[in-house]
Amino acid sequence: EKLAFAKKFGATHGVNARNGDPIEQIRQLTQSDSEFTLQGAPVAGVDFAFDCIGVRQTMEQILPAARPGVLGRRTGGMAVLVGVPQTNVEIDARDLLVNEKKYIGSIGGSCRPDRDFPMFLRWYKEGDLDLDALVTKRYKLDDINEATRALESGQIAGRAIMEF
Repeated sequence: EKLAFAKKFGATHGVNARNGDPIEQIRQLTQSDSEFTLQGAPVAGVDFAFDCIGVRQTMEQILPAARPGVLGRRTGGMAVLVGVPQTNVEIDARDLLVNEKKYIGSIGGSCRPDRDFPMFLRWYKEGDLDLDALVTKRYKLDDINEATRALESGQIAGRAIMEF
């Protein structure tokens, strides 16, 4: 359900960690896209890897998921931490340096409301930003416990709204 939801918003592929090593799955999906090789092997990985959860495992996976750079040809991919971290993690500084990758944090999409909200509103009015499709569940305030359980268990594919 979540993959189908993501495809509505432009995702071309999905990786399910329950089906094996997600980093290996990402490399398999992306190696044919690469025009570069490193020691004879295709350079595989994504341009941008987002962690929207903030748990140890996902925070440690986004850097290896980002593609390595090729010295003198292009920089590496970017790992973006969006989810609020639940713990500290160790980052492979050698991977950052040698592969010219970036690991950054982003709160609220690094949105600047004065600049970005008018643009989002324009996109919405022009049909380029389908905000209505992002809302997949609505709850009455009396159902807040049910909403919390659904959120914690990953049952909400998009966004949920509490209606007063």
